[in-house]
Amino acid sequence: MRKITMLGSGFIARFYTVSIHGLRSRDQIISVYARSQEEGRKVCP
Repeated sequence: MRKITMLGSGFIARFYTVSIHGLRSRDQIISVYARSQEEGRKVCP
């Protein structure tokens, strides 16, 4: 399992998150850097 940190919370980050969870269920997103907590929750609720 790989632990992944996302830098940014825009459209590409959301798309990449869906891909990670759908195709590579072994990997896990452990943190997201965003300008606001609201934007970060959109990527990883």
